[in-house]
Amino acid sequence: MGEQCPPELEDLGKKIVESCDGLPLSIVVLAGILAKLERSKACWSYVAENEIWHHFQQKAKCIDILALSYKFLPQNLKPCFLYVGHYPKNSKIYVRKLIELWIAEGLIPKETGNKLPEDVAEYYLMELIDRSLIQVESKRTDGGMKVCRIHDLLRAFCIEESKRQKFYDIITATGSSNLVNPRRLFMYQKASTSSLGANHSSVRSLIFFGGGGGDLICWKAILKDFKLVRILDISSTHMVPRIPNRIVHLIHLRYLKLRCVHGYSSRIPKAIFDLWNLETLEIAGISVILPKSIEKLKCLKRLCLPRYSYIPSLNGPSNNLKILSYVSFRDSNGPSLCHMCELRKLGILLREEICNPHVFWQNLPTLANLQTLKIHGYNFPRIDTTFPSKLTKITLLLESEDISLNSWGHF
Repeated sequence: MGEQCPPELEDLGKKIVESCDGLPLSIVVLAGILAKLERSKACWSYVAENEIWHHFQQKAKCIDILALSYKFLPQNLKPCFLYVGHYPKNSKIYVRKLIELWIAEGLIPKETGNKLPEDVAEYYLMELIDRSLIQVESKRTDGGMKVCRIHDLLRAFCIEESKRQKFYDIITATGSSNLVNPRRLFMYQKASTSSLGANHSSVRSLIFFGGGGGDLICWKAILKDFKLVRILDISSTHMVPRIPNRIVHLIHLRYLKLRCVHGYSSRIPKAIFDLWNLETLEIAGISVILPKSIEKLKCLKRLCLPRYSYIPSLNGPSNNLKILSYVSFRDSNGPSLCHMCELRKLGILLREEICNPHVFWQNLPTLANLQTLKIHGYNFPRIDTTFPSKLTKITLLLESEDISLNSWGHF
């Protein structure tokens, strides 16, 4: 947008704008539609003569304009747009997590030429932004998107359309919409699984927001009633101090995000590592110690842990990992990274008393796809290394201030 309107389309353009009755969201969304349409009288006339303009109530007209915008979306963008509507009203939507969920939900094709799913997802998000269906709130230091939002009316449209398609349902403290066989359930604050009824065999995604579930949530209910779930996020609940070994029965899990409660064992049960479909494992809360059996997760691509967590030197799944943070390797020989050729983001704790950091710096150049690096607790007088060519961001969280950036090798 921001380009000159072709003279032959000016009259049609003015007619469309006048029909919006001054509603800012309607004007912005329609501009997004027109920007993606062929600049011909036939296409613009279809919009100008659409039956939505016959509504007299402004809100009804606005909703119909949003429906028209949805109708013009390419088929591959429609489920991605509807999915954004599940976030609570006025909440910040963190782009990294949204993209991870899109991928885990199967909304992004696994292979698109030589592009990674993450790159395709970012392109889809930019397409929705260009159509003014999603708003950018903040960006990363490298210019990428960090946080986005969705307008309340757009969100309301997504929820209603998703219910119509049985795409997802939202459960609040007052209950659900009694949607039959939804594929996705999103539990808001103070919602309870007891309000859902008995049959959850169709549910493939179960996500809690803002303490949803509280003390009413328990592993027993999840393990019994959601056996086919693929995506499980209970990190915002005040839930379970321990992860039961029976979690191995959730064999379809691809995405697991949870929180370890302070004061209980920080060791993760080995049963988690029998979930061979798992692609994302994210654990919040206190630091954890992972067993050697993590190597059994051949599909694991994202492993995000609390700071000061420990993992063994990896050989099995490491060639598939794209995100690894925040970890330390308990290995006197230093962390072995040479197998992590696909790694894009790394957060690591380096301390001489735990491992030999020199090995890390020797291996760093082998991480050819690394883009983001966070280092905590490092204290060396000089670093002699070559940084990967794709590395665009380094964050240093140093315990000592006697390190000069001039001694940090070559970018």
